[in-house]
Amino acid sequence: QGMGMAIMEQLENDKKQRLAKEDAKSKQLESNYMSGSSTVPDSETAGRIRSKLMDRGMPSHVADAFIVNFQDESGHNSGINEANPIVEGSRGGFGFYQLTGPRRTAYEAFAKKRGVRPSDEDAQLDWLMMELKGSEKKAGNAIYKTSNTSDAAVAIVNQFLRPAKEHAVSRSARYRNL
Repeated sequence: QGMGMAIMEQLENDKKQRLAKEDAKSKQLESNYMSGSSTVPDSETAGRIRSKLMDRGMPSHVADAFIVNFQDESGHNSGINEANPIVEGSRGGFGFYQLTGPRRTAYEAFAKKRGVRPSDEDAQLDWLMMELKGSEKKAGNAIYKTSNTSDAAVAIVNQFLRPAKEHAVSRSARYRNL
């Protein structure tokens, strides 16, 4: 049993060191992003969201790619509602990735069934994971086939979020420099 405890402690120490290295890298990336270069943001909120995505089984490069897209979509604000909807009569986009139309309606029903507010971070991230495996499986497959943050971020904006063409083009160009 003593040997088993030693192995468990070593694994825990290795995990802490890995997380500390990832945290340091993330802080540097956030600093670069905020100064105008194209890197992954790492505010406290971004770090928390990234961890939650990875806890749900998302690879780190894909989680980083979602963090970049969430920054552009909502500033990492799970309760934000699009101020001036482009589609007349629409309630606009909502949450981390600005859910609109039927996707927003379905998400709101999901949150209600859970008994949480639509702004609940965990509900939004669970919904994201469900979409990637369900209704947005084609986009999910394309995103998960990537091997780096840049390609994943471009796949997310073009195949999953699908904003207006001019926004998709400018964001894709910026993401290629991650």
